Amino acid sequence: MTENLSTRSSLSKKQLFVREEVVFDCGQCGHNVEALGVIAIDHCPECLYSQHLDLTPGDRAEPCGGLMEPLAAKMVGNIGIVIKYRCLECGGYKQMPAADSDNMEVLIGLLAMPFYEL
Repeated sequence: MTENLSTRSSLSKKQLFVREEVVFDCGQCGHNVEALGVIAIDHCPECLYSQHLDLTPGDRAEPCGGLMEPLAAKMVGNIGIVIKYRCLECGGYKQMPAADSDNMEVLIGLLAMPFYEL
């Protein structure tokens, strides 16, 4: 499912995310991710892989559930670094902001990759 940043920005923060305890093991590297009270953690901070869970940010309504590979990253205005993902299961794409806790070496590698618009 393609998600664009303009769609995200038209939604209120209340509609986007709910604070909750997030604990999961990364499906790619196995890193145990524990983020208590963090808004919208959606990827592993070590390898930056994600899981295809949302149709719109935070809704957990995407039935695919496949592993999402980080393809590239770029700086976007006041959002900061945005990571582009491709689902290894269904081929869908999404873009999500990087987190402060993300592995900087992996992010720098993604920033060096060509970022083709969705």
